[in-house]
Amino acid sequence: MSAQIQRERKAYYDILERTQKRSMDVTEWLAWFLDTLHRAVDQAQHTLDAVLISGFIRLIMVKHQAIDLRKMLDVASAQQFIMSHGGSSNQSIAHLHAMA
Repeated sequence: MSAQIQRERKAYYDILERTQKRSMDVTEWLAWFLDTLHRAVDQAQHTLDAVLISGFIRLIMVKHQAIDLRKMLDVASAQQFIMSHGGSSNQSIAHLHAMA
């Protein structure tokens, strides 16, 4: 809320001055305050949405990176197995890379 009032500080001081100079009826100030609160909540919601979307995208990227790493490790293990059992390295390894 303080950030929103800071953004609208001229309007804040104008409404505050009008309220103090008139009959001290706070109705106009209260209406302004509630409108400003609504805008502050909207702004916070937009910020939260952006943070959540960014976090979700990062989570997806990390998951894909883990899958890619797992595939690479599987290929490396299979290559090592083939080589240790006297298999034909070139053709088998090419096949493993094509699968990954």
